Amino acid sequence: LAADIDPAYAAAFEEAQAKGVERLIYGTRISPEGVWVSQQKFST
Repeated sequence: LAADIDPAYAAAFEEAQAKGVERLIYGTRISPEGVWVSQQKFST
């Protein structure tokens, strides 16, 4: 989650998870032509 880049975001994210917010992770492909999001979602 790159806590070294944005520690406040990382702390808020961890707090949200502790309160039951579910993390969803989607595969993406990014290029100059656009952004594509996979329909498959991953959960950790």
